[in-house]
Amino acid sequence: FQLMTVPGQSFYEASRQDVLRGADGGIFVADSQIPLLDANLESFDNLRRNLLALDLDINEIPLVFQYNKRDLDNLIPVETFNRLLNPGNRPYVEASAIKGTGVFETFKEIAKLTVPVVREKLFGPKPKVEDATADGERVAEAMAPARPGEPAGEYVRGPEDDAHRRRMKRRTL
Repeated sequence: FQLMTVPGQSFYEASRQDVLRGADGGIFVADSQIPLLDANLESFDNLRRNLLALDLDINEIPLVFQYNKRDLDNLIPVETFNRLLNPGNRPYVEASAIKGTGVFETFKEIAKLTVPVVREKLFGPKPKVEDATADGERVAEAMAPARPGEPAGEYVRGPEDDAHRRRMKRRTL
């Protein structure tokens, strides 16, 4: 899948919707510094509005929260972030991008959520357990002996197979 990023500043408002169009999932990166709590809330509300404009429900798309700059002092508690931004208890990662802490973990989390969604879009839904059981029963029936006394799962040759074998033998002589 592709990764794209858009800074949270209002200057990038117009490009944000274009980037979200066709997105299979997202990472919301929040700045953990206390003075930026309102900016984080505004940015998250902006994300929700942009998704709605594209007929997407923020509760229906894969989303991971990254609480960045956890290496600094005077931070918003994770519990506050989760209460305000993440009441649905989606995955979140505490990070310090400048140190590289939590960055790879964030990508692993979004991949776990997004890859199954993309796989389903491309290949259709995975068979349900009942379907797999039914398929297994059909395989078992196919492998069962055709007639009593025949070994199960073995191919029974017919006259056309003997003719094919003779033709192949002539070609190799």
